[in-house]
Amino acid sequence: MDRFVQRSKSSTSRSPLATGSGNSNKRPEGAAQRTTPTKRRRVAELKESGDEDDEFDLPTLTKSIRDSEDEAPKMPPRQTAIESSLPAVPIDKEAIEQYEAMCSSQPQIDEDNTTTRFEKRQWVPGKSSIYVDAFNLALETVLEDESPLFDIKEKHVFEQWRGLSYETQYLYVRLFLRKTASWHRVERLHSSYSNDITDVDLAIENLLEPRELPGDSSNSPEETRSEGLEVWSLGDTFTFADDSQEYIKTMADATPLLSLDELKALAKDAKVKGKNKADLVKALCHTSARQAGLLSLGLSRQNTNESIASRDQEPEDNQEKTEVNRDSHFLRKILATTGPLIRLSEPIFKLFERVHLVFYRSTEWTENSLTAIILAKIARRNYPDYIVCRSSNIFDSRQSLLEFELSMRKDFEVDKVLEFNGPPGEAGFLKVLEIFEGIAERWRELLRQEQHRENHVYEFGEGSYLRRFNAAHAFTRVAHKAAYVLGRLHRYREEHALLTELLSQHLFHPARRGSWYQRKALLEERYMWEVDPDPVSTSPETQKKHWQQIALITCETGLEDRDCHLIYHYDLQKRLLKLEKRLRVPRRLQHDFGHVKLREPEEHNVQGIQLVRDDPDPKGKNGRGLSTKTT
Repeated sequence: MDRFVQRSKSSTSRSPLATGSGNSNKRPEGAAQRTTPTKRRRVAELKESGDEDDEFDLPTLTKSIRDSEDEAPKMPPRQTAIESSLPAVPIDKEAIEQYEAMCSSQPQIDEDNTTTRFEKRQWVPGKSSIYVDAFNLALETVLEDESPLFDIKEKHVFEQWRGLSYETQYLYVRLFLRKTASWHRVERLHSSYSNDITDVDLAIENLLEPRELPGDSSNSPEETRSEGLEVWSLGDTFTFADDSQEYIKTMADATPLLSLDELKALAKDAKVKGKNKADLVKALCHTSARQAGLLSLGLSRQNTNESIASRDQEPEDNQEKTEVNRDSHFLRKILATTGPLIRLSEPIFKLFERVHLVFYRSTEWTENSLTAIILAKIARRNYPDYIVCRSSNIFDSRQSLLEFELSMRKDFEVDKVLEFNGPPGEAGFLKVLEIFEGIAERWRELLRQEQHRENHVYEFGEGSYLRRFNAAHAFTRVAHKAAYVLGRLHRYREEHALLTELLSQHLFHPARRGSWYQRKALLEERYMWEVDPDPVSTSPETQKKHWQQIALITCETGLEDRDCHLIYHYDLQKRLLKLEKRLRVPRRLQHDFGHVKLREPEEHNVQGIQLVRDDPDPKGKNGRGLSTKTT
């Protein structure tokens, strides 16, 4: 193995570097047909040579190769036009040392934070979970750049939340994902979360603990203006959860907490009947309110010394509150059946909903805000990969956020009446109109403000991409649904006025303009001549022609509107041609839409012969005759 590097005996196979001579001008034979070999290939060729007389040491050979490469002239690397325009990037040893020094000087990033753990799906049982991490990720992201949108009390609530233990946060988040404002039995929480929480009672106790909030004596004028936009507010103290002993005081609150079997057992004792749960609840509340108790008849418990002593110790207020009915009796029985209950505190629950509204930037209200991100992380819902670049100027002030939240809640309230709870009926329609009347003035004011910005502030229409986060966007959606309700109630004059108001603005919901034109033209053609408050003539025919001419102009305006979608053009064109014939417009002045008419569909007629089996029994097996189905 000592002679592993040898030279060939043939002089024609010797390399200039192998001979040790510095003559680089002499070419061996066949050099024109070969490319310049690499360093590794040259060493390999020398290894394969078979000269046993001359020996070479490998380090010496490598050093000679490097020296020859250093002596060769170096050609400058070729750069493209883009590379030449970029600044020079140092790649020498000093640049590497500078980079290492910069990395060592920077503080080390904690790899166990919420964002890293949530992205890498590193959840440790008993220490972290996808539910808590998703909840905290939304909170930390919002407070990082958009903390001015929350006041002092709300920030103090967030600090108290960070001070809760992991198990307490886990229980709160799991209840947060369940049905809103519902009571939960403590015994069922033990059975549901005993595998994830070591001490459920301690977690419930932490949620029920009263906590103080700082005063709000130093409110700014902007915060004072924002107070009227909140349907709820934080007081001097708060709790993360509510206790049933403090909040359940009436039969109307207690009876829905029972299951159907428990309600039937209670109804049997009270001797009431009902077909379903709703009937049983109604019957129990009615019976308990009408049935008088013994104390209301003047009887008192005076048969023992203990009852007399307890009666003497009762305060005067309790002595005056005699049992005029049996509500308290049934209430005690219901709470004994259910046991202790808790629910999430409404102000804190809605505060976290506001945080998620800022985090997700949603334009439609949802009660399951964390569902999307959790389903994505457990691969139940797949979204395309994209780069998230959050901007902190979506809401320029706290007041704009509160107004946007109020508009979203109003829109969701209207949707619950019209879509989520079955047929609304007349009572539901009147409730929708009541909601709209409460926001109508503010909606019109916001329209004027946004139109002023469009005309005087924005130069190139740059405000359109943030317009969906304006409260007027949701208010316009409420106005659209209110117009539908007015039509269902046959209040055509008010509906026509509202549709005219919707079409007068071009900033919000431009995709609905085609349907507004359609409905407005229909009202003008069929109904407005009867409900016109200021008729142009006493003759019905003259009045009809007057409004038909207005409907014709509405159709023309809709076809000329650039925001009116193409799918509405056919209906508007058809109505326009019909009105022109009815009004006897001269032929030369009538519209012709032949250039946009669609081609007639092709018709294909298929004929066949039905095949019927021959059956000796004409009535068939069932006595109904033979089957005529083909096989």
